[in-house]
Amino acid sequence: MVIQQTILRPYPPSWVDWLYDWIERKPVPFGLLYVAMGLWFFTAETLVKWWDGSYPVGTINLFHFINSSMFAIGLGLVHYLRKSARATFVHFRPFLPMNDQDSDIECYKLTTARSHWALLASLLGVSWALLQHHTAPAKETSLMFTSLPASVIDMIILLVFWWTLGGLIYWLIHYLRASEKMHRKSNADLMRPQALYVFSRLNLRIVIGVTFINYAWLYFAPRQSLQYSDYLTCLVAELVVLAAFIWPAWGIHGVLLKEKRRLQDEAHSKIERLVTQLYVEIDMGSYQQMDGVFKGLVALQTETALLERSSTWPWPVETPRLLATAIFVPILLWVAQRLLERFGI
Repeated sequence: MVIQQTILRPYPPSWVDWLYDWIERKPVPFGLLYVAMGLWFFTAETLVKWWDGSYPVGTINLFHFINSSMFAIGLGLVHYLRKSARATFVHFRPFLPMNDQDSDIECYKLTTARSHWALLASLLGVSWALLQHHTAPAKETSLMFTSLPASVIDMIILLVFWWTLGGLIYWLIHYLRASEKMHRKSNADLMRPQALYVFSRLNLRIVIGVTFINYAWLYFAPRQSLQYSDYLTCLVAELVVLAAFIWPAWGIHGVLLKEKRRLQDEAHSKIERLVTQLYVEIDMGSYQQMDGVFKGLVALQTETALLERSSTWPWPVETPRLLATAIFVPILLWVAQRLLERFGI
């Protein structure tokens, strides 16, 4: 669904959404622009480090590559989420009891964050970056801030990253709140859950993407330069995307669970009435309608069995396994590697 420019917007868009709208008006795929952003910062940092002798000319530092391009990767991931969420909304629209104008506004609320809160989140991110830099130990082990030109480039990268991260974390929090509210407004269909899987599949891709970035950054970062705040940052980012995956699902889970219990109560009430009717027929010695009563009981028992097996979580059965694999397998491999190093194997 394409949001029309003439609709009444409930609030102005955040700087994140403004940037995305500006990029989407360019005649090139949006992914290429984020690649160009990341490569520009990485190239600038690499040239400065070659110039000041931090590492030999021709050396490519993978940690610096990830560190200087993480803001662009994050922007690209959330842009993909936003663009895909708008397209996915079309498939979810039949479950929302509202007209076209209201659904356009609902889609806007889902994919557009509030301007003042995004600005505040970015300012908090920059403040945290300055505090962290002021209290951090020397960065020699990570080959950062090695000269005056390098300090300028590294400080720009640091501030841009935290400005972006603050805005993106707020954007994701806004998205998960709006998604949870939207799911609670929906007319859930317990017998057709596949249509509800669309957002869970999309959110799962974002979780896997952010998890990969976190682990790649931690893997390539020099261990001597890592601080508790670095681990905390990765943990917060991981928790936010996990919440963006689970929170909306929790909302639709509540709706589906309520619908499941309602259908089960109705089926049990009908079974109770048929059993009562069956006893009446037996007591009266009238067996003409017993065949119909038996067929009704069999049908209701089949319905209750189907309801009992129906899942109230809006995702395919393989989703929890994929999520657990993406999060925990790299951790287990890292622990195994550390143990092998410690015992000299």
